[in-house]
Amino acid sequence: MVERIRTYVDLGCTYFVPWCSDYPDDTTLRLFAEQVMPHAR
Repeated sequence: MVERIRTYVDLGCTYFVPWCSDYPDDTTLRLFAEQVMPHAR
């Protein structure tokens, strides 16, 4: 996922809106925050 996001950033994308299919559970969003976001900073 990090590699895919980096590709979009390289193409000029400046923000993302994550969609989590398990809403209202926050498991996917927490995983995204813990495992993906640290690579985007």
